Amino acid sequence: LRQAAALIAEGVSPFEAARTLRAARAAPPGRRQVVAVADAPSGGDVALSWDDGAEYTGLDGQRFLPLDLEDEGEDPFDAAMEAEADGDLEAAARLYAASAQADPRDPIAPFNLGNLQMAEGDADAATLSYHQAIARDPGFAEAYYNLAAAYERSGAAGKAEATLEAALQRDPAYGDALFNLGQLKLAKGANAEASALFEAYLAQNPPDEWAGKARKALRVARADPRPR
Repeated sequence: LRQAAALIAEGVSPFEAARTLRAARAAPPGRRQVVAVADAPSGGDVALSWDDGAEYTGLDGQRFLPLDLEDEGEDPFDAAMEAEADGDLEAAARLYAASAQADPRDPIAPFNLGNLQMAEGDADAATLSYHQAIARDPGFAEAYYNLAAAYERSGAAGKAEATLEAALQRDPAYGDALFNLGQLKLAKGANAEASALFEAYLAQNPPDEWAGKARKALRVARADPRPR
């Protein structure tokens, strides 16, 4: 979401941003950075760069890197996105599953499938989908975060806590993970750990509504009910 927001701020449409980030996930090692540029060699406004930024690699006309397993015709991932945008979640789930099966390197399709399964209230199915996304990309912090939510919905608070810690190992500045992990620590009485997490969250200057919730939780963790 953060990468997509940066691309959208550069004038890329939300749909194209999603496609571009999927291409970045499927890129070979060394081509992980997605950038918006006016003079990309491909003539487009989005490209992938090498880690050192020394060379751009343009995407094809659909903003995808060529993948060996892509079939001719409409990509099921694109069809899934369109179905989801149209509100046909059953078709979207079926198409994300097909996309995940067609390209075993792509972590985004099972991740999106897990999100739909969570929205439908099937936390057990979502758990399996998030695990599949993580197996394909062990650095996928957002998949760990959503997996933790699935565990928490299933009543497995201990697994949720460990999974949020795994998300933060991959992205220590992941604000939502800091906040949710702080809530779990506070619920089990680990007040010192909860305090540190809420302090780290507040240091990121979150939106006022969430900052207020974090300050309230921090007061509880410090056993100090006085307003600040």
